[in-house]
Amino acid sequence: MQARRATLGLLDKFGGLCYCINSFAARDERRITVSVNISKTKRERLIQKIKAIKEFISAAPQDENTARLSAYAADIEKDVKRKKYGLVFEDHSESEDERLKTHAPFLVEQKELSINSGNGECPNFLIEGDNLAALTILEKTHKGKIDLIYIDPPYNTGNKDFVYDDNFVDTGDTFRHSKWLSFMDKRLRIAQRLLSERGMIYISINDKESHALKLLCDDIFGPNNFINDIAVELSPSSGVKRAHKNKGYIKNRESILVYANGNVRIKELYDEWTDYDSHYSIYFDGQKYCSLLSEIKRAFPEYKGINSKMYLFYDDVRAFLTENASRIFRDHDASKWAIENAESGEEVYRGEYRIIKVFNPKNAYEYELLKSKKNGGYSRLEPLEWNVVDGKLKTLRGDLWLDFDKDMGNVSKEGGVKFPNGKKPVRLLKDIIYSATTKTSTVLDFFAGSGTTGHAVMKLNAEDGGSRRFILCAKDENGICRDITYKRIKNVIDGDGYASGMKYYKVEYLPTEDKLYYEYADELLKHMRELVELENGVDLERSERFDIIETERELDEYAASLGAVDIMSKVVYLGHEVLPTDAQDELFCDLGIEVRVIPEYYYGEED
Repeated sequence: MQARRATLGLLDKFGGLCYCINSFAARDERRITVSVNISKTKRERLIQKIKAIKEFISAAPQDENTARLSAYAADIEKDVKRKKYGLVFEDHSESEDERLKTHAPFLVEQKELSINSGNGECPNFLIEGDNLAALTILEKTHKGKIDLIYIDPPYNTGNKDFVYDDNFVDTGDTFRHSKWLSFMDKRLRIAQRLLSERGMIYISINDKESHALKLLCDDIFGPNNFINDIAVELSPSSGVKRAHKNKGYIKNRESILVYANGNVRIKELYDEWTDYDSHYSIYFDGQKYCSLLSEIKRAFPEYKGINSKMYLFYDDVRAFLTENASRIFRDHDASKWAIENAESGEEVYRGEYRIIKVFNPKNAYEYELLKSKKNGGYSRLEPLEWNVVDGKLKTLRGDLWLDFDKDMGNVSKEGGVKFPNGKKPVRLLKDIIYSATTKTSTVLDFFAGSGTTGHAVMKLNAEDGGSRRFILCAKDENGICRDITYKRIKNVIDGDGYASGMKYYKVEYLPTEDKLYYEYADELLKHMRELVELENGVDLERSERFDIIETERELDEYAASLGAVDIMSKVVYLGHEVLPTDAQDELFCDLGIEVRVIPEYYYGEED
């Protein structure tokens, strides 16, 4: 009986330990458990409690139950002490988190700032307000619809670039990295839900947080969806940076982390040659085998002193290179299959060297030209034409994006606005958008800053005839949204004559604390017009494709007008309390008008 009581006491103690552990987990907003990541302080407290219980168990009368409890405690202690792998940070609640718990965000158009496209279409939107609130709204209208997200978030350098709850986070803040990760975590989790099946996200970052961001993105988007860590050359080694040359290697690059949403679909990018690759030094036209230099001197006797470094200086020599690219080669290692089938190949030239054409036995369309070596064996003749794209000599770009530092000299002038921290070149964003989108994609930037993303979307559309849309989100602290983001978009639309428009919305908040949904839903529904426009990319006041009817009286007037004039719209949105009659339903059906009820997901309660 005494042993049984001791065992029951131990079980009670063990239950207390489990309660302690569960309490830690419940209080921690990241739901940390003993099998995941535990902060150092919590781990030490748990270890002390486990130690005390183990001592109590060892001092008690021993039986089957005490042995089992001792094994449990040892397992827990082992798990707690085990070195953890992964990203560990203290979750912080910012003021916007707290506001969204007691308020519902909605959009209000600032009509004096909206830019009319002139045709009823309004593919582009600028949202002024905290991007966490803006993303919360966008999840209602664009969940699974965004093909590309590009963001250039604050880099958290400690040099007044990252504002958290209206205060700059400097290097003296011991929670500096946790605040930044917590800030990014909330926004990126919504961003992931916005991506379409083919969607991709590109995130600019520097070395202050790039490694932590990589781990965070692996957790949110999945490590298998990581595509590249692109190194972008954005800063030269010259100028004032040379003063720091003895303090470490001069920083020339920033990173762009790229993740997909499962289906990777990118278009290749090429860089035009600025210097000639002198390895392409062989000229072979099937009958004559000689050096490229001798052939160029024969074709251009006026260029007596020409050498390979000068080929691209002359337009006519550059044209000769591209026109004869199938006859210009370099030596390269041959493929294994080509070597194995060399003797069965077709000899196409015999002179100082033998040249053999060998087809791939597994691919009837693939072949290599093998050139015999003096000491035996073969090398491959690799043609220059593999580097000709659109009639120009180009190199396929990988994850090293060079020469964007040259754009940085003029980037301050782009768009006609000044933005001293983090302004990116239009060419860089245009390359990203071209590579990651179709001509009808929607592009989102919720750290819009100077508005480069919107500028690049319109510029690319003008060049390739695309109809891509952009959505930009920016806070108006220090006038950024109105005086910089908006001003730049207006400048380039007016200055470059882009046939584009933009709606300007501002985030407002409706108190919802201690209220049931139906008590504030009607107030939210007064702003359904903005969400219809946002989701469909239209200006309802000018659109001939869409209309919105909010009352029974408006519906009657609309239906009556259809008999006298042409169809006013192809899609009609009806408010929740607007019900068409049978005759009106039949009329709409006969005229091919699609009737939609305002979606419940616009203002419905969260699941």
